[in-house]
Amino acid sequence: MAYLIIIVGCNFLFSAFHVFTLGVGYFYALGVSALCTVYVIAIDGATAGLVRLLPAKYFSHENKLYCVGRREKLFYEKLKIRKWKDHVPDLGQATGFRKNKITDPKNPAYLERFLLEMAYGEMGHAVSVLTGALVIIPIFPFVGWVQIAACVSFVSAVLNVLPVFVLRYNSYKLKILLKRLKTDS
Repeated sequence: MAYLIIIVGCNFLFSAFHVFTLGVGYFYALGVSALCTVYVIAIDGATAGLVRLLPAKYFSHENKLYCVGRREKLFYEKLKIRKWKDHVPDLGQATGFRKNKITDPKNPAYLERFLLEMAYGEMGHAVSVLTGALVIIPIFPFVGWVQIAACVSFVSAVLNVLPVFVLRYNSYKLKILLKRLKTDS
């Protein structure tokens, strides 16, 4: 719900800004902004779908790409991630595996699957930061498309970076838990 409020709020604010910078009407700017938003959501969905098609071997939690160091963990703590991480939506139900709550913390196989799903999510959101910029390519000949799309792309990037931060922060703790479970067995 918070993401929806942010998206709608940004659309209204950027539309008002573009009225002055582009010399277009407010509802025109709002309409183009809404169209760009739908477009970037479609791009993000396609990106997530393509990432999910990749083999699981690329998403092993032991891969260095998915390892979080102490300095990175401290960075997340400086961002006070614990206070806001639960407000970042989890769309794991789309893949059949929710990541907002660990349901079987004493099962190493479950934790391995959880880390795999987190890696898929992390990569999907990270790639979406880049592919979200594709919205800037004008598909419709509207006045101000590039300027409005650039703003929408920026908001999309921010909203995709936040889940990456949350997933990486949580994976650090999950790996410690998994390591303890494996040494206790």
